[in-house]
Amino acid sequence: MFSKSCTFEIQVYNSAAMHLPGDLFPADGKLANDALQIQTYKEAQLTRIILAKDDAEFNRLYDEFIEQLKKLGIETLDQERNNYMQQKNTDYGVNVKGINS
Repeated sequence: MFSKSCTFEIQVYNSAAMHLPGDLFPADGKLANDALQIQTYKEAQLTRIILAKDDAEFNRLYDEFIEQLKKLGIETLDQERNNYMQQKNTDYGVNVKGINS
């Protein structure tokens, strides 16, 4: 499989800049409540979407899913998470790019 002369260089990456703390949103705050509602909603709906009887039902359920997530405040939560990550990456001196950037 590998010749005896084959060597591998091990790279160790510090992923600390990529972790969100569990208490990012204060437990008694609106954002924590929104996050809990969103998580509960996702868990209840994903199986329905995956088990849709055909493509038309899948697309309808998926569109309803996305619309409801937006009503529940997912865009605000994502923005707050992004702000936290951007600040943390600045603090660590990390430049994170999107996959297609």
